[in-house]
Amino acid sequence: TDTTALIRTMCTVSGHVGHRLTQEQIDRLVPIFLKFCNPDDALAGDDRDDDDSDDNSEENMETEEEIEAKMTLANELRESCFNGFQSFVLRRPKEVRPHLPDIIYAALAYMRYDPNYSYGDEDQDDEEDKDDDDYDMSDEDEDAYEDDEDDFSDDDDDDSWKVRRSAIRTLVAVVEASEKNLSALWTDKYSLRKNKKWKTTVAGALVNRFKERDENCRVDIIECFNNLLRSTIKATANGDVAFTSDDMVDDTAKVVIDIRSNYAREIVNGCEKQLS
Repeated sequence: TDTTALIRTMCTVSGHVGHRLTQEQIDRLVPIFLKFCNPDDALAGDDRDDDDSDDNSEENMETEEEIEAKMTLANELRESCFNGFQSFVLRRPKEVRPHLPDIIYAALAYMRYDPNYSYGDEDQDDEEDKDDDDYDMSDEDEDAYEDDEDDFSDDDDDDSWKVRRSAIRTLVAVVEASEKNLSALWTDKYSLRKNKKWKTTVAGALVNRFKERDENCRVDIIECFNNLLRSTIKATANGDVAFTSDDMVDDTAKVVIDIRSNYAREIVNGCEKQLS
């Protein structure tokens, strides 16, 4: 369609001459792209129970072929838009800064965009509400976690992975462009699930997606988190960020990140799954 061609053209232009885009042009382009990447539309299989069935009456009148064609077109647009975001963030980091929270919000939402598959465990992933004493997984939870990749059929294998991959690569660009202000990626929280109060940080969302079923996306997610962790460790040398635990607090650091309490369990569980 004309819209798809226009979006792709703008992405191509930004990819080749993005360094020449002005603040005014960035301010006009980003909101246009965001319209096609509405976080409320980033449906995951775990969100099915949150949706109102009444909203799908018009969709139920369409044939399966029409719905599939519409979804394919929407996903192509989303993929192109996130490719554009990646270019904006890397080539014009200063100009895109006012729009960065909205871009991150959209990227986090679509990183988990998987409408035909449910992992069945996201209700248990709110790190901030968990106690360290409840750290161990039950045998049933562990078995379910290990069997995630084996529980989907060919019908689940749609093209949504392309959208997830482009959203992840946008986050990779955000990490690279945020080297001087990485603390926000550990502390700023975003609400990702429709009709839910479930919130997480960029770092927390990346760790949570170690369970990603598509191998290409999973590799990018792990690499993105590794880049974030590596860059944050370098930032500790400046005293802006400090890694600490409950019994060791560095009062001189501007931001204190408690890896043990907030991230260690999810990192270990995710790595164990990859090595099993």
